[in-house]
Amino acid sequence: MKTILSTILLLSYLCISAQKLPECIQKISSEKYEEALVLPNNETVYKIKIIPRLKCMDCLSGAQYLDSLCNKVASFTMGIAHRKFVKEGYKESWFLVKQPKNKDKKISDSLEKQKNYEKSKAYFEQFQKPVKYKVKSVNKQKNSLHLLQNDIIEVSLQNGMILYRKNKKQNQYKLMPENKEFSSQRNCIKAPCPPDKETKNYFRWEDYGIIFNDNSASLFNFNDKTKPGPIINKLNQLSWETLYEIEKEK
Repeated sequence: MKTILSTILLLSYLCISAQKLPECIQKISSEKYEEALVLPNNETVYKIKIIPRLKCMDCLSGAQYLDSLCNKVASFTMGIAHRKFVKEGYKESWFLVKQPKNKDKKISDSLEKQKNYEKSKAYFEQFQKPVKYKVKSVNKQKNSLHLLQNDIIEVSLQNGMILYRKNKKQNQYKLMPENKEFSSQRNCIKAPCPPDKETKNYFRWEDYGIIFNDNSASLFNFNDKTKPGPIINKLNQLSWETLYEIEKEK
């Protein structure tokens, strides 16, 4: 009886939720539909995930935003290259800053999100054109890219990461720009201790995140089997490890 009642309640909830969505949005599979967003111009748009075919590295992935008539107003995708589209009259920042679900949240929270967006935008914009780094030293125990001293790492949004040795191309990897909040537990006199949090901008490469700074390249393993629990609980900012000392080429 409880199972039947739960099923009825669930179906009722889904029907009520579906009625709030435009008819054309309702036809999109639940796997692809992610959320509705209210933009600063008071228009509601709908975020739809673009899911690549299984084992297709170069197929488009990312998200697009549709209006109530299912017209595309923005999209942010990665295939062979990183692409973005924002319809005239809209702003990129409207779609990339997560909106607070609680309308009563403090304005400072919204300003902090905008600040993080500006930092993220600045970090990734530097890779609009290829940036080259020379490897100065290698962490031999953590050399995931199998690099040697004096190898060259070239990074760009268009071509991903290209590795060179003695002016010869060794490998090329697809990179996906990502932005996530990482945390680490701190010690304090009186428990519970709130964690230190930091939003990191990095490139996703397979199961790894890579941050390129002017003098170092750091790696985070998203598939670290030594840390049990869901991935959201593994996002410890102290787990980023410096793999290489690098020097940005002018």
